[in-house]
Amino acid sequence: MINDRRQAITKLLKVQIKSFPTQIDIKAVEEIRIRAGRPVQLVFSDTDMIIPECVLSFDECQRLVQTLCENSVYAYENELRQGYITYCGCRVGLVGKAVCENGELKRFSEISGMNIRIASEHKDAASKILHYCTDGNGNLISTLIVSPPGAGKTTLLRDITRRVSDGIGVLPKKVCVIDERMELCDCRHGIPEFEIGNRTDVLYGCPKAKGILLTIRTMSPDIIITDEIGTIGDCEAIRDALTSGVVVIASAHGNDFESLRYRAGIAEIIKAGLFDRYILIDRDEKGIFIKGIAGRTAAEGEKCII
Repeated sequence: MINDRRQAITKLLKVQIKSFPTQIDIKAVEEIRIRAGRPVQLVFSDTDMIIPECVLSFDECQRLVQTLCENSVYAYENELRQGYITYCGCRVGLVGKAVCENGELKRFSEISGMNIRIASEHKDAASKILHYCTDGNGNLISTLIVSPPGAGKTTLLRDITRRVSDGIGVLPKKVCVIDERMELCDCRHGIPEFEIGNRTDVLYGCPKAKGILLTIRTMSPDIIITDEIGTIGDCEAIRDALTSGVVVIASAHGNDFESLRYRAGIAEIIKAGLFDRYILIDRDEKGIFIKGIAGRTAAEGEKCII
């Protein structure tokens, strides 16, 4: 699937950007950053590349956004309001002139830059980490995975979902994925493009807080998996799930455990001891690695660096 995804992105760029070099192999590219009036930047795991001959005008940026929205910006209104589009399971972050009302972003009137993050699927990503999401007897425990942006949280959650759903290394469970940004599973007409297991149900395009409460009521999941929690609403919904007996595996941005203490909603969850385990990950040229593990009292500085 990842090759199909890269091919789709490559084809899109070569059609939409006449100056995009045909000889460039983007197999190792992780991000494609486009800025109106400036050269395209390709980002790799350990370096980047500027393509001087590939410069998009402002109008070309607008046409590219239209194509990413399948020529229906209205259909992507909710995503655009949050500053991104999802294309072939890849998140495309957007910047430009924002139109705000009452302090809230309503839309972009001019998009002058975008970051295409190419989604990855690695079936061994969770092989060394899943053990730490269990009680030692193969039973899943509620876990929060913490890392800086771009370190592989989403890739890791995909493989955890597949393994938990199919009982690879743990007891098989019914899983519900709340895929708000439609990049964890990349569902098309309801069918996930990524391999996420046979016992997995997906609610996509729905805000996490509402999705968590909805699936608890309607789908009786054993496990809920969701990506990038952070708002107070997210954390309140997760509190309800955890206190209802559902195991939650989620991710959050953070450079270390200490930083979680300053995230309003997450700090309250940590204080209440609702997550059983916190796993801090990062990434280098060799891939994802565990940087630290903490128990329920992560907010108080409990750490086991390994």
